[in-house]
Amino acid sequence: MIATGLVAAHVSSFGLGRAISTDVRVSAYFSALAAAGDVPHRDFFDNRTPLSTMLGAAFIRTGAPIGADPLSSMRTGSLAIAAATGLLLFAVHRRLRLGDGAAGLAGLLAYLGFPLLGVLPSIGPFPKISMNLFALAAALLADAECWALAGAAGALAALDWQIAGLAAIGVLLASITARHRVARAPLRVIAGGFAVAAVTATWLGAAGALPAALRQLVGSAFARGAAAFEGEGGGGSAFSRLVQVLAMGCKGHLWLVAAGVVGLVVFAASAARLRRDDLGRLAIPLAVHEYGMVAFSLVDFQRFGDLFALVQSLAFFAGVTLSTATVAVRVAAERGRPVGSVEARRRGGLAVAAALVALAVAVRPAWLHGEIDLRTRGTPVEATLAGQRDVAAQVAARFAGKRLAVFGPTEMLMLSGRASALPIVFWNAAPWSYYRLSPDEPERETLRRLLLEANLDGIVYPEQRYGRDEVLARDYERVELVSADGSYRLPLLVRKGS
Repeated sequence: MIATGLVAAHVSSFGLGRAISTDVRVSAYFSALAAAGDVPHRDFFDNRTPLSTMLGAAFIRTGAPIGADPLSSMRTGSLAIAAATGLLLFAVHRRLRLGDGAAGLAGLLAYLGFPLLGVLPSIGPFPKISMNLFALAAALLADAECWALAGAAGALAALDWQIAGLAAIGVLLASITARHRVARAPLRVIAGGFAVAAVTATWLGAAGALPAALRQLVGSAFARGAAAFEGEGGGGSAFSRLVQVLAMGCKGHLWLVAAGVVGLVVFAASAARLRRDDLGRLAIPLAVHEYGMVAFSLVDFQRFGDLFALVQSLAFFAGVTLSTATVAVRVAAERGRPVGSVEARRRGGLAVAAALVALAVAVRPAWLHGEIDLRTRGTPVEATLAGQRDVAAQVAARFAGKRLAVFGPTEMLMLSGRASALPIVFWNAAPWSYYRLSPDEPERETLRRLLLEANLDGIVYPEQRYGRDEVLARDYERVELVSADGSYRLPLLVRKGS
C-alpha cells in the first residue's frame, strides 16, 4: 500500500500541460497516424520497433469514446506505464532482499528521485518508455519459472526498442544456467518469444508492411549504427554528449547518479549471495539488461530519449545501493539484541522507518522537486503547449488542401490533425540509407531530391542540420509563424506565389 501511494503521488504530480518536445513529438505523431488506421513502416518511415507507436494509438482510441483529447490520452497512458514500472521495481528490490519491504521501498525511492522518468512520459509516448516495464516483468517471471511468459515479456521489451532485446537474452541465459525445476526451460523461453514475434510478423504481413519493416528495422538500423560509430554518436563524442545531457536532465539529482554508479559494483559483488539465496533466475536477466543498457549508452548516445533508457538502469542500480544501505541500517540497529527478539525488531523497524523518511526527503520525488531543463534545438524552454496549439492552428489554416512536409516539429501535424505529404518526418543516416538511389548519393542530395519530387507547397526544412538550401530557395521563401504569446516560432519554406 505504501509503494502504491508513493507511486500514485509521484505520477499525479506531473501535469499534462507541458509543451511537446524532444523526440516524443515524432512518436506522438506516429501514434496519431496509427490511431487513424495507418500502419507503421508501410505508411510512414520508422527505423524503431512499433510497440510504443501502437500503445500510443491504443491510448488515443481508449479515450476517444469519452471525448478525451488525444494528447492527454497518450500522456495519461504513458504515465500509467511509468507508474507500473515503479511498482515492478519495488517488487524486484523486495525480492532481491527475500521479501524485505523496506528494501523494496528504498529501491522505489531511487526511481522516484529521477524527475526525468516522469517528465518525459508526461509529454507523450516514445520508444524506451515500456521496455523497462517488460524487462522487469521478464525477470520476475523467470524467477517464478514462468519461462514462456518470461520469453514473451522479453520479446515485448525488444518490440519497444531493439536494444532491449537484451531482456530476452537475459531470460534465455537464466533458463540455461540458473537452478530450476522446469524441464525444457530454454525451449519454453524461445517459444514465448517466438509467439510474440510471430503475431507481430503476421500483423505486418497481413497489412503489406513486413518487407518495408525489415528494411527499416534492420538495414536502416545498421546504417544508423555505422554513422554513430563514425562520429555522429559514438566514441568520445557520445560520452561527452552523455555527460552534458546527464547534467541537464538530472540537475539536482546527480548524487543519485553517483549512487547508481556505486550500485554497478554492489550488484556485481552480491553475485555469491544471490546464488546462495537461489535468486539467479531473477538476477541474471536483470544483470544482462541493466548492465547492457549502461554499456550501450557509452558508445551510442544522442539526447533525452537515450538518457531516459540510461537513467532507468541507473535508477535500478541506485536502488541496489539504497536498499543495501537500508538493510545495513537495520542490522546496525539490531546489533547487541537477541536475534529475532521483540526489542531487536522494534529497534530495527524504527531505524529503518527513520532512514526511509530521510531518504524520501533526500531523493526529492516529483512533488518536491522543480522543473528540469529539456531544451532542444527545435523547442526552447519557454515554449508552451498553448503556443504550439496556436501555431498548429495557423498551419492548418494556411495549408488547408495543400501539401506540407515537416522534418522535426511534428507536433504541428499532430495538433492540426493532418499528415505530412512525405512518409518521413526526421532525417538522419537511417532514412537516407533507405531512400538514397545509390550509396554515392550524398545525404543532403537525397533529401533535396525527395522534396523537389513531391511538389510541395510548404516545407519545414531541417536548417539546423544543413543550413539554407540555395536550390530550394529558388522556388521557396522563408516564413516564420509565431504564437500569440510569443513562446513558439515555426520557421518554414513556402512556395513563392502560393
